[in-house]
Amino acid sequence: MRLILAIQCFFALLFSGRVPARALPGEVEEERQRLARERDEARAEAERLRAEVEEKSKALAAAQEELAAAREALAAAEEKAARAAELEARLSEAQRSRAETEKRLGELRAEAEEARDKLKEARDAGALALLAWLQREGRLVDFLREDIDDYDDEQVGAAVRAIHKGCAKVLAEGFELEPVLDGEEEASVEVPAGFDPVAIQLSGAVKGDPPFRGTLMHRGWRVTRIDVPVPETVDPRVLAPAEVEL
Repeated sequence: MRLILAIQCFFALLFSGRVPARALPGEVEEERQRLARERDEARAEAERLRAEVEEKSKALAAAQEELAAAREALAAAEEKAARAAELEARLSEAQRSRAETEKRLGELRAEAEEARDKLKEARDAGALALLAWLQREGRLVDFLREDIDDYDDEQVGAAVRAIHKGCAKVLAEGFELEPVLDGEEEASVEVPAGFDPVAIQLSGAVKGDPPFRGTLMHRGWRVTRIDVPVPETVDPRVLAPAEVEL
């Protein structure tokens, strides 16, 4: 019996690495079973821990992906915030520039209005000075305001002679003139290409393109010098003072 048990133990150890339970004492068998249970429990705990580690690894990977997405979103938000700040700064600068432009535009309008007023005053002063000069030298205003219908031609001619002399003096002293086109009136003249239509007026049958050939009806006049004295009077609108003899 012992020989058979020994042979069984030999083959059991050879093939399974275990000693048959009936070959072991009772305490040893109990210890072996306890160790086997602890081993099984340890394996189960290891499996549980491995599953838990895998689950936590998956959760960690998901958290890392979520963190990366959050960082990307934060970077995009920061970029948008920076862009918004830049646009806000540019808008503020544009508003400031617009305010300065509007202020400058208002100043330019005021300056233009002042310049127009000064130009009008200068024109008015020049016209009034010339008219006063013509009145002073040739009594032109008196003549033009006079009703000459009741005068005969001899009386008008005698008056015009004095007026012509005074006005000619004003024209000679205050202006220097030159003809727009040289030549004698009634003579043939050529109008070149690119002529100034303000300086040369065409009449008759105008056809084709310049140059034109025509008859000079009037030479025209161009002012090359102006020297009209503008007196510094209290009221330049007074062309001639009223004269009262006492």
